[in-house]
Amino acid sequence: MPVVWRARLPDSGLVYTKLLCARGGYLEAPQQIEIGLAQVFHDVFDDDSIVLRPDLSAKDIPDWDSLTHIRLLFTIEREFGIKFTTTEVGEMKNVGELIALIQAKVAGSSPRS
Repeated sequence: MPVVWRARLPDSGLVYTKLLCARGGYLEAPQQIEIGLAQVFHDVFDDDSIVLRPDLSAKDIPDWDSLTHIRLLFTIEREFGIKFTTTEVGEMKNVGELIALIQAKVAGSSPRS
């Protein structure tokens, strides 16, 4: 499980979050979640040229088959110290939704009502 550090920024009400990931080092949410996720994609697909964008999906990466999808999800769960439900996995359509789900889980809330 990752170590999460949160502090409320004075006069703004915003919550500043840092996440200690499995690889070591802190990730600041939400921008750093994207950096950590990109590294997971690069490792799982063994391709450093992959550039994450919100509309990126399995159809855009030739090596993204069902087994790689499972490996990707398990790696993301381990990296961010989260667990996906079967429903969440089934409803996820692209990287943008994946990032939103990771952010919500790291923050301790759910993006879906």
